[in-house]
Amino acid sequence: MHFRARDDHSDVFGAPAAAGHERVLLAPPRVTQARLERGIRHALAEHGQTLRVVVRGATLQRRVLPEGLIEALTKAGATFTELDAYLPTERAPHVAAVTEGCRAFLAKTYNVPASLDAADVLWGSAMQRTLTEAFTAWLYVLGLAHFHRQDAIHCLDPRWPGLATLRERTEGRVEPSPRIPSRPAHFVRTLALFAVESASLVAARAKEHLEQRSILRAIPHTADPVRRWSTVITNAPHSSRHALTTLAAIARDHPVGLILLAPLKKKPPVDERPSGAALPPLAHPALQGLSPTIAQAVVARPLRHLSHTLFAATQSAFRLAWNGARLHLGPVALPLDRRRTQQLLRIATFDAQRLREARAATERLCRRQNMKDAKVVFPHASLAAVAAVDRTLQAFGATTYELVHGALADPLDMVTHARSTTSVKLLWTRDEATMHARYVDHQRIEAPVVPAWTPIRHSLQHATRLLVLSNYAHPILGFDGPCPREPYQRALWHAVIDATADLGCELVWRPHPGDDRRAVDALLRTLPNVRRSTGTLDEDLAGADAVIATVSTTIVEALRAAHLAVFVHDIPFHERDVVMRLFDPARVFSSAAELKTKLTEHLAAPSTAPENALRRRFFGETQTPRTAAEVLR
Repeated sequence: MHFRARDDHSDVFGAPAAAGHERVLLAPPRVTQARLERGIRHALAEHGQTLRVVVRGATLQRRVLPEGLIEALTKAGATFTELDAYLPTERAPHVAAVTEGCRAFLAKTYNVPASLDAADVLWGSAMQRTLTEAFTAWLYVLGLAHFHRQDAIHCLDPRWPGLATLRERTEGRVEPSPRIPSRPAHFVRTLALFAVESASLVAARAKEHLEQRSILRAIPHTADPVRRWSTVITNAPHSSRHALTTLAAIARDHPVGLILLAPLKKKPPVDERPSGAALPPLAHPALQGLSPTIAQAVVARPLRHLSHTLFAATQSAFRLAWNGARLHLGPVALPLDRRRTQQLLRIATFDAQRLREARAATERLCRRQNMKDAKVVFPHASLAAVAAVDRTLQAFGATTYELVHGALADPLDMVTHARSTTSVKLLWTRDEATMHARYVDHQRIEAPVVPAWTPIRHSLQHATRLLVLSNYAHPILGFDGPCPREPYQRALWHAVIDATADLGCELVWRPHPGDDRRAVDALLRTLPNVRRSTGTLDEDLAGADAVIATVSTTIVEALRAAHLAVFVHDIPFHERDVVMRLFDPARVFSSAAELKTKLTEHLAAPSTAPENALRRRFFGETQTPRTAAEVLR
């Protein structure tokens, strides 16, 4: 097992001291800046061993901590270490015990219709709500215990899921003791929260029921026989754009249909709200000129299922209450505070209700349409209501395909919140297929498959233009904080600004469309010489001379432009032995000095040999992937 903290980057990660000779101040995810500063002041008041502060964003603390605190830390010889540097450089092989614990918990706690497996259909929702915390905590514990087995560790969050496990796996003093409610207090709180969630479910579904009735009346339904379908997230067409593009390409050869997934809403996000459309997907540009058959995996009469859901949810609530305030998931004991308990109850209420409705609606669809040998593409297939549609379609003979929304996700994502049970998973690159196949044996994998592939030609500019593509302000899953990787975004821009200060380059920034807008705007205000993109990704790529990117789908999309060099930002969060090894070292940087050296060399003697090698690696000798439409025709 390897960890980034071994690396010889003392300014970034620090160098581990001799065993038993450090005091470690640990700031897990969600610890506020104010709590961190209080913890540092308290630690400085104690004398003795060398102080090491472990926190996400450690490389930036000298820019954000009060000057007096920095002086005190410097005088004390304290060291900062990035929290993510303690993550193993390859993670998926080390989480099997947590996976087994999570599957056992889901199977024992929740009731789903007999034709479905609770551990399969509830997996994605449970991961996104809270259970992924157990995986990340376990991985942090592995690194912390490896380097600080005999050191004194003070954790600034007594509710951190890894705290109890860290105490068990180390020999030094670990404080404080995990904060766990008493069994009676947990029992009462769980049942009280269940009453609130049950009432919220009834009220929400009654409101949605009224909305759905009017929306469904405005949608043109037909009964034409269809063999090629796409599901669509009805209130977020941007998330479904790849599947819709694929469906439009297939429509040249086959009648096509849309399966609408819940919830149906008239008011999608503002930037995705077309005018005059009953539902946003029906106005998507990819569908212009088409008349797809419209079907639905939503129920207009949810009251039929509420009684079953509430009865099963009551059983689940009592199980959660009776089992105590620690949820044992393999080697990790997850403390059930109010937030986590509420999320687990929502699996039993909201998720289970949508699952039942989706299953019933899909069964009715399969009785109207012969789904045997039909092909259905999903933009996402992990959440409970979508997984129920997927499993039901397969039971009626359909082959289901998940067209993964993006590329270059960490393998750990594929075994946690992005795990699905479709017949086939379509991955963008050959490397992802190889990595995924090591941990998944229930799906067929096809790669390289992309939604579309249009080469991009260079649009010459007067000045050298660098396009920065980032995704560090994305909210991820939410439980890790509103923008858990946002400190890395600031680190990226500090490196870019310092590296290009005397190169005379024009800087254009294109953040991820899902990035937190306030975080992006706040940072942009501190970057006066940076222009935010207002065009499409294709236009930005065509006008750029080089790309500086974070690990994301845009790296693969940038390979459509043969003229572009792509420089990749390396941060401790990424799995070096899995993800970062894909890229030529000449294109990887973690500091301003590295970026300046490599960028200057490229601008002096432009070469795209590393990108050509990456295309061959990702797509084979043709350097061109197949499209999803070619696979589904």
